[in-house]
Amino acid sequence: MKKAMIVMLATFGAVVLLLGGVKVMQVRAAIEAGKKSAPPPPTVEVGRVQRVRWEPTLRFVGTLRAEHGVTVSTDLPGIVAAIEFESGQTVQKGQRLVRLDTRQEEAHLQLAEARRDLARANWERQKQLRESGVGSAADWDMAESEYRQALAAVEEARAIIERKEIVAPFAGQLGLRQVCVGQYLNAGSPIVRLESLDPVLVEFAVPQSELQRVMVGSPLRVRVSGWGTEEFTGRVTALDARVEPASRNIRVEGNVANPQARLRPGMFVHVDVVQPASEVLVVPASAIQYAPYGDSVFVVKHTEEGTVVEQRFVKRGGSRGNLVEISSGLEEGMWVVTTGGFKLRAGMPVQVRTNAAPVTDREPVLPNT
Repeated sequence: MKKAMIVMLATFGAVVLLLGGVKVMQVRAAIEAGKKSAPPPPTVEVGRVQRVRWEPTLRFVGTLRAEHGVTVSTDLPGIVAAIEFESGQTVQKGQRLVRLDTRQEEAHLQLAEARRDLARANWERQKQLRESGVGSAADWDMAESEYRQALAAVEEARAIIERKEIVAPFAGQLGLRQVCVGQYLNAGSPIVRLESLDPVLVEFAVPQSELQRVMVGSPLRVRVSGWGTEEFTGRVTALDARVEPASRNIRVEGNVANPQARLRPGMFVHVDVVQPASEVLVVPASAIQYAPYGDSVFVVKHTEEGTVVEQRFVKRGGSRGNLVEISSGLEEGMWVVTTGGFKLRAGMPVQVRTNAAPVTDREPVLPNT
């Protein structure tokens, strides 16, 4: 009985071992099959870290305003007798824009001139009597006073007539007309907006951390959104006397040439403050992975296991075109991933597409910008 039990247990153990061995072989075969069926490494495009000589820029946003800009108005009430300008017209300093009705003032001028002539005759008569020793000093003083008052009345009447001719206080471009012939205007009623357009001023805010890099005389490049790569040049002309406590920014003013009057006050613009030329390391902007904890790039490295990527955190500088300055974190000649970096992680194997040359144009033409 015992011998039969031992034989049965030995047989059962052999069967268990046999089944375990078969299962182990199946698992190993599945692992090998899984390795063989693993997806290939992702394909990426690369670009080389280059050292170039360029003018680094500090980029800000700003607003244009006219160097001289006023709303032309009248300081005296009256009825519009004539309008001598068109909306949008370019005018010169002193050019007449509007003439108010002056018939009543002209009548007052004639009355004042008649009183002046009478006062002058009385003054001359008293002068002759005074010289002959007949006239009194009181009569002479009275006649002289009346004559001077009459002269002042004439000048006042002429000044009122001149003030009812509204002229351009400086050369510039007019806006839209806001009055009509026959309209009654109160003192201060707006007539038209006048702006000087060449040059124009640009105002922008600079953080206090960048203040030491912006100074009076620094070159400017101004671009308008939607106008492609067209640029207007100018220079920084003034910095505000204080930093705003709320934002820690300082207001900066620049002067921009505008000979064709294409720039208009109120425009939103991009402002580049150009720094002195120097040699810097640059990479294509597409190589940078932006993140709240820091910007990084993937550097391609060749190892015994194959081609892998290493993530490096970098510090960015200025930018121009599609190139970005790297102030720390990379070395000249390194290859960095420019396309496909969003799907990578540190140490991951990759395949490099060698027939795709990265774009390194410093002044690309960007559509619809």
